[in-house]
Amino acid sequence: MDEKTLVLEGLPDHLDHVRTKLELYFRNKRKSGGEIKEVREHPEDTRKALLVYIDDGDLKRVLDKGIHKVDLKNKGLAELKVSQLEDGGPKAKKCKPALLPKPKLQKQQCNDRLPGLKHSEETDNRVDVLLVNSTTEIDNETLTLYFEQFTEDFEITKIGKNCWTVKLARQSDLQAILDRERHELGLSVRVYKQEGTWDPRRFILSGFKDSCKCEIISVFINSCSQSAPHTWETIDDEERIIVTFKKDIDVESFLRKCSSKKFKGMEIGASRLELTDSILVKGDMTRISEDALFLYFTNKKKSHGGDIKSLIWVNKHKSAVITFEDCNVAHQVVEKKHCPFNTELSTSLLYSGLQKALTGELRPLSAIPTDISIVVNEDLINFIKRNEQCKKLFQSQLKTIHANLLFDKATTSNEIVLGIAVDRQSLAAQRLSSTWESKARREAQSFLNNYCVSELAAEAEVWKKIEDDCQKLNSPDTDVFYHKSRSAIVVVGLTNTVNALFDLIRKHVDTATEELKLERNTIERSIQLNSLDELNLIEGLLHSKVTDVTVSKDEVSLSFHLKGLKDSVIVAEQVIQGLDKQPVNLSETMVTFLMSLHLKKFEQDYFAQNNISASFLKSKDSLQILAETEMIQKADLKLREVLKEDVIHLTPDQTAAVKSESWMSLIANIKDEMESSQNDHKVQITPSEAKIEVCGFSNVVADVSRKLKGYLENKTPATEDIPLKSVREVEFIDTCMNLSEIPEVKNLGVTILVCRTQNSPCLKVTAAKDKIKEAVEAVKKQLVSLIMETQTYSKAGQSKSLEKHEANLKAKAKEFQCKLYLSKQTGKTGIPKSFTHKVGSVTLTIIEGEIHHHVADALICPLNNNLAFNNPVAQEFLKVGGSQIKDVCDRRQNEKLLVGSVVLSNPGKLRAKTLIYALLPRWGLSGQPLDSRLLQLAIYDSLQKAEDKSCVSVAMPALGCCGFGFPVKQSYIAVKAAIEQFCRNHQNAPKNLRNIFVVESDVKIVDEFKSHMQQWGSTAATGTPAPSTSIISQASLAALTLKHGSDTKVTVHGVTVSLKNGDITKETVDVIVNSNSSTLDLNTGVSGAILKAAGKCVVEECKKHGPQKGDGVVMTGGGLLKCKHIAQMVGPQTAEDITSSIHKVLQLCEKEKTTTVAIPAIGTGRGGIDPKESIKAILTGLENHLLRSKSSSLKELRLVAFEQRIFDSYRDYLKERNKKSSHNTLPPNQVKIGGVRVEVKKGDITTETVRGIVNTTNRDMNLKGGVSGAIFRAAGNSVELECQKHGPLQGDTAAVTSGGNLQCDFIIHMAGPHSAAEARSRVKKVLERCEENKITTVSLPAVGTGGGKVKNAEAISAMLQGFDDHLSHRLSTEIKLIYVVIDRDEVLQEFLQGLKQWTLNVQSKDEEEEEGVTNTTEAMIGPLKVKVLCGDITKETTEAIVSSTNTTLNLSTGVSGAILKAAGQTVVDECSALGTQPDDGVVLTKAGNLPTKNIIHMVGQTTEINITKCMYKVMQKCEENKITSVSFPALGTGAGNLAAAAVARAMIDAIANFSIDSPKSLNNVHIVIFQANMRCDFEDALKKFKRIIPKPSIAGAHKPTKQAQSQPSNTKAKLCLATETAAISFPIMAVEIYGSSSADIAKVKQYIDDLISEECTSKYVNSKHLANLPEADKEAIVALSQTNQVHILVAAQDKLTVSGKKDDVLDAVLKINVFTQKAQQQEFQESEEKRIRETLRWEVGAIEAWKPLDSSISYQLELAYHRREPKHTYQYKGKTYTVDFKEMMRTDSGGNQSRVKRTLLADSDTAIIQPPPTWTKMDGKDLKIIILPSTSKEYQKIEKHFLASSKNPQDPKNVQVVQISRIQSQGQWQRYAVLKQTLDKKYPNQENEKILYHGTTKDICEKINKNGFNRSFCGRNATYYGDGTYFAKESWYSCQDTYSNPDGSGLKYMYRARVLTGSPCLGKQGMKEPDPLDPNNPRAGLHDCAVDNLQQPFIYVVFVDAGAYPDYLISFKTS
Repeated sequence: MDEKTLVLEGLPDHLDHVRTKLELYFRNKRKSGGEIKEVREHPEDTRKALLVYIDDGDLKRVLDKGIHKVDLKNKGLAELKVSQLEDGGPKAKKCKPALLPKPKLQKQQCNDRLPGLKHSEETDNRVDVLLVNSTTEIDNETLTLYFEQFTEDFEITKIGKNCWTVKLARQSDLQAILDRERHELGLSVRVYKQEGTWDPRRFILSGFKDSCKCEIISVFINSCSQSAPHTWETIDDEERIIVTFKKDIDVESFLRKCSSKKFKGMEIGASRLELTDSILVKGDMTRISEDALFLYFTNKKKSHGGDIKSLIWVNKHKSAVITFEDCNVAHQVVEKKHCPFNTELSTSLLYSGLQKALTGELRPLSAIPTDISIVVNEDLINFIKRNEQCKKLFQSQLKTIHANLLFDKATTSNEIVLGIAVDRQSLAAQRLSSTWESKARREAQSFLNNYCVSELAAEAEVWKKIEDDCQKLNSPDTDVFYHKSRSAIVVVGLTNTVNALFDLIRKHVDTATEELKLERNTIERSIQLNSLDELNLIEGLLHSKVTDVTVSKDEVSLSFHLKGLKDSVIVAEQVIQGLDKQPVNLSETMVTFLMSLHLKKFEQDYFAQNNISASFLKSKDSLQILAETEMIQKADLKLREVLKEDVIHLTPDQTAAVKSESWMSLIANIKDEMESSQNDHKVQITPSEAKIEVCGFSNVVADVSRKLKGYLENKTPATEDIPLKSVREVEFIDTCMNLSEIPEVKNLGVTILVCRTQNSPCLKVTAAKDKIKEAVEAVKKQLVSLIMETQTYSKAGQSKSLEKHEANLKAKAKEFQCKLYLSKQTGKTGIPKSFTHKVGSVTLTIIEGEIHHHVADALICPLNNNLAFNNPVAQEFLKVGGSQIKDVCDRRQNEKLLVGSVVLSNPGKLRAKTLIYALLPRWGLSGQPLDSRLLQLAIYDSLQKAEDKSCVSVAMPALGCCGFGFPVKQSYIAVKAAIEQFCRNHQNAPKNLRNIFVVESDVKIVDEFKSHMQQWGSTAATGTPAPSTSIISQASLAALTLKHGSDTKVTVHGVTVSLKNGDITKETVDVIVNSNSSTLDLNTGVSGAILKAAGKCVVEECKKHGPQKGDGVVMTGGGLLKCKHIAQMVGPQTAEDITSSIHKVLQLCEKEKTTTVAIPAIGTGRGGIDPKESIKAILTGLENHLLRSKSSSLKELRLVAFEQRIFDSYRDYLKERNKKSSHNTLPPNQVKIGGVRVEVKKGDITTETVRGIVNTTNRDMNLKGGVSGAIFRAAGNSVELECQKHGPLQGDTAAVTSGGNLQCDFIIHMAGPHSAAEARSRVKKVLERCEENKITTVSLPAVGTGGGKVKNAEAISAMLQGFDDHLSHRLSTEIKLIYVVIDRDEVLQEFLQGLKQWTLNVQSKDEEEEEGVTNTTEAMIGPLKVKVLCGDITKETTEAIVSSTNTTLNLSTGVSGAILKAAGQTVVDECSALGTQPDDGVVLTKAGNLPTKNIIHMVGQTTEINITKCMYKVMQKCEENKITSVSFPALGTGAGNLAAAAVARAMIDAIANFSIDSPKSLNNVHIVIFQANMRCDFEDALKKFKRIIPKPSIAGAHKPTKQAQSQPSNTKAKLCLATETAAISFPIMAVEIYGSSSADIAKVKQYIDDLISEECTSKYVNSKHLANLPEADKEAIVALSQTNQVHILVAAQDKLTVSGKKDDVLDAVLKINVFTQKAQQQEFQESEEKRIRETLRWEVGAIEAWKPLDSSISYQLELAYHRREPKHTYQYKGKTYTVDFKEMMRTDSGGNQSRVKRTLLADSDTAIIQPPPTWTKMDGKDLKIIILPSTSKEYQKIEKHFLASSKNPQDPKNVQVVQISRIQSQGQWQRYAVLKQTLDKKYPNQENEKILYHGTTKDICEKINKNGFNRSFCGRNATYYGDGTYFAKESWYSCQDTYSNPDGSGLKYMYRARVLTGSPCLGKQGMKEPDPLDPNNPRAGLHDCAVDNLQQPFIYVVFVDAGAYPDYLISFKTS
């Protein structure tokens, strides 16, 4: 039949790798759709195949399916596409694949049956032989077992490696084997070749060992073939050989002999080789085309060839594979030599099954490689030779490829020699010879690539300096040495290590080179000079121009000594040689004048101030300038500028004038004026007959010359003084302003002289008389621009920095045209203001500082809800913290975040663990009350987040102030309210948070916070710590009492109303109210005054509005008034009109976001309304507005009365109103609860105008009757639909819908109650919903009095109690007014009576508090509220009471007897059932008839310490059973006969100890005293622990009582480091800056700020040992703060911030670190001494007894003893002692000897706990985590053990170890080791420690590393075997995600732990501790752990945290 072919595409690999799977799939009709005949290779593409079909139907079904999904096992599920072969498709003839065809076991003739196919009808009956191949090693025995499942009649013959033939007896057995689709054990089975397809002369032999000699193999072949001529050859990398005989032999005989002979213990297998139809052609075929080659081998005559199946190029034009149609042709072709086209070609038979062309020859001995050499760096070779570990590793790696490392055969120093590691005459040599050399080179190079050699050029002297440091870097992985001949440092070793060390060595070399250079280049010179002036000038020049040179001068010898680097010294010499001398180039008169001056001062004033380095050299009659050449010219120019000579030539007429008295008087006046001005600028006047010479300072000469010339010209000059504020102003004007050169001044011919007299500094302005006034005005005009600003710098280091750079600052100021002065203030400050306040256990500190530099666990940063860093505080956070703190904001940028929420962030570089973003509102945008509430919410949530993150301290700025517009007071109120709410919610004792800091750099804000905080409670500035009690003192309560307003102020719902007498047109407010006419043009009275003052623009605007209605209100601009708007209202006729108009005015004000409003006395003028009615109406209008508003921007309303009588009437009204408010008088139908007014009134609730109406309905919210039905009808259908959507009400919940048609915004629906209790709880829920929806006014019906049948009196009482439950527990509330609206008179009367009774009850409680009538004393001890009271304990209503009884629980006397009697028989029976209890037993029973829930029976104690212990156990029992309150009697005061005072101390101690555990449930403890005379003792005990407070009343009113007197103390108070360092003062530097423009001064200030930022810094000291510093070290730190002038802030117990000048800060930090290290060492030594003291002691023999040595001496001796020192010397009380450990004798300094002995006190062989031997040095640290190198033996051992047990039998997964860390925790190890020693003593004959595994998560790893395993984590993954820490025997169990949950990167974490298992018991759920060893003997103790199975334990549970040590942390991944 014709073959049909399909193309198969999409193979994931070469066809030969997937052929078997494809054949199985496409033979299966059910899977593929049809049965294939054959799968063939595609001739062009190895990733395609050809499917050959005979049946058309099969082909069509396979083709129709299109895509076939085939499981290729290792390759996965492949989707393969089937398509038809196109016409003209690829032919088999000339296909050219790129690769040699893959091995095929055999080739079939066309008529052969394919392997694996079932027998067809054409198959003969002969039984075939099977060929079996295996992918893995398998022995004959296993193979035999496998085939025995098919038949017992078969014979197996091994024919090669993993290859056998199986001969079967029956055809059916063969068919059964072939029919199996898949064979186990990696076997593949197919039919062996038919006779006639085998080569008669070629055979495959297998089984020869590699060591077998080649000549022996030939002998073996001869013996089996009767010495038939033959050759043999190897197959590369296989154990088989191919034998080729020259002639035909007896095949059966040869095969039988080969297989049957046992040759040297080798089992030789023999099989025949198939005939092949392929040959391999080799040669240079570049001149032969493919077609020519094809034709040649087709030509039988020329080549003996024939028909060709295919021709495939292996290597183009070099080698090709030719496959013939007939096998015999191939064999004939290779017999002939071929030379087509004069090209010699070699041919050989190619066996595709062998993947080899056979040559028939062995490789000659000469062709087998011997030794090969590889060029390698000489230093690396030497390193390998020296390093045995490296050498062994190299040898080991080479052994895998049969190579040896032969150092001794190398002929040069830079080569290594590799030798073949097998006998050259062996079979192995033949097999390896072709590839050995390449493999050896590759393997050697692979090893050497891990190493490298780096060189660093360095002189020998440099190497000497760093040799010791470099030698320390040597390790097994690296070697560092110096190569003298190359002058280089060589680093050789592992590449990674070398690279790391190279950079370090380079730094050493650079440092040493610099030092060497410095040593070599340092020279000294001495230079002789001529004068002292030269000496001083050159000294200044050298200091300014030359660095790195030491300059010393000798004024006696006039010489300089220079020492420094050669180049620097040469520069210094050049500076000296560059000096020049030049005579002063002035006239003789000028020179004479100049020599008369103070030349040094002249140099300072005019040369130095202008950066001219020059000096005068003065001799008797000459004057020279000494300076650098370029400076001489500048000095000369400056002289000519400063000095001037003027000659006035006299006319004959003037000659006489200069001799007159008036002339002399003029000259005298000029001299007096110059002297009186105290001006250093002198002038010399020299008159003669013909001229007058005036020489001196230019400005003075000009002035004098002008005066003289004026006199001579009859123009007498005039001088006027312009007074100035200070001499400094004068100096600034003189040096910087240059007034004389200003054109306006200069043109007037003005001369200006400065007068520097201290008392009257001024400018003397001289001009001609007719110009003098104009001149003065011109000068004054210039002086207007003069500005002076003073900056004060008081922080640590600032004064020092400014003083250091004073000259530089002055020069810089001059550049900016300014003058700068520094002056130290006499007082000192610099103390950052700090104020503290205690709230419960939380300390609030207000401190001056920079929040972004503060150290705290959490920092709070303010942002808006867009997460934009657009406020100054956030920008500083970003600058310091870095961009990473912004990542969370960028990620959440598109989220709609609510104002008031918080976001957590990475703190970046900030000194905090957590950064919290608080999203704040902007003041006034949402209405002020809402803004304040949102701010408070953000602060509260921030504190809660900090608490959740286990933060001890949190710091925030004054949130809301900077950038958000909140007044400081509002910020303070929000902070205060949030903290109080936070503390209250945590029972005044949060678990973590202890310190809250408000850090603000603005001193004004700090001061304002302080002033507000002083009204809060006990406030203290730093230095006076706040009392550390959580109990509010009476003084605090008094400060909290509401202060009543004055006669001119009142507060209405948070808005301040103030009264003043004055003119309203002068008010500065947002809005002024004008009571106008209807036409808005009233021009009389106050209205006329307002319009007149506002101006025409407002009048015109009023005209535009036109006439208004009777109650009209419009808003206009403010015009010329100091307001933004004027509210124009039509003047009222009645008081009601005023109320209505004021409401409308305020509505308009809200739209404009108005905060302040001024209102005149409305209606008291033309309206004729009484003033008291007027003000009452105004306030009513304000109140109505505020009650109806959701929120308001109003803050202040000013009432401005122009007339005195009106003002007086208004004031009287306010006074009366305040008086009523102070007495809290309300109408009989009203009461205030929690500051909210509750009013009962008659009316129809459906007509109420409020924001919320309450509907009491049924649970389905569809009640049609009663009040509820009326509300639904009035509200309309929309509300009913909303109720239907909501669904039924559940429990006490309330639903909120819209108001529908009612005059309200919301309806709150609650289920109608049927009892007073339900009414109370549901009313409370209603108010909660009001808070959520910002409902300010709400109306309720008479709840429960209708269908609920609740009595009226009970209903009102329940409603009021519900209001109180909600309002009295809130910091703030949205609710302002509550109405109870009743429509029936009888109900109304009973409700009013109930309201009256409520008021009386509250007043009665207040009076009791005022009179001090109380029978209780209360205090807070941590989170516990403790109450001492007199009474009967059987009447207590706490959740549990305590009975102090006997061991049989049946004590019938005393308090215990009374309790049992009152409880009844059921409790007695329950006690009897419990049986006898131990001496310290504590049990729990029911309470029987008592009003409590439980009775806790404790066995009575008769000592204080046992009372403390048993009471502690009782409270633990309460905590275990979640009991919140418990009452104790006075334990032990009855039968125990103990003193009440002692019992009180013991009981309070127990409570204090228990409070440290931070109990979660128990919060109230009562001590009930039956005998009243004992009460004082218990109160005294409580007073000493905490201050006593009276019980707060329900109304919250507190009266002062006498405070408890503090107890005097004789002990010296401990130094408080925070207080003392905060009290350190620092110098204050005042900087005065004078300038003529603000911009110039700003530049100077900025320069100063930059300088301080550069010079000053802050550093942080973190150490847990700061809190434990000794007093001397604390005092030293305080002294250090003073001497170094650094500010040391105690930010937390373990954190300091040191601020100041950089070098001072660094010095301080280094010294503080020394203190903390000493404290750490001391703490460790003390703990060791304590432990040793408890476990052993060293004793010395006294006369008759042994005397123990001091614990510190014992510690020293124990250390020396374990170091095996022969002797140890110590000093004690001035004497020296030596202990000889061998003789155990002590000898003192006098030679006296005593015996010593070492006595063990505990179960420990040694008091020194030795760490594991693998640990590295701890260097004084308690915890180190060491990451193990993956190459270390320790790592490999841990990894091997872990991986070996990581395979889950049910669900195997691949596990890859990523990292292993060793946990070195000194504290944990000591606890573990001590416990292990105890167990080893207890069970000496068993192994008490096991290595187990514990899976965990990343976040818990940190806690375990630091603190160890913690049972509190139990239950996280179930607790089937008890509440402890779980461990598994094998790691696979802990690998499960349940126990080791992967983190974000897929990493999982597991501990390899040491666990003390000791004696185990069977675990069970709920087990808190192991079972007793002996239930009948309580003293026998407990088992040590629990297990899942006692016979074969797999899971271990440990109940003692110290019972397991986290030895290694393994990070791994699973797949």
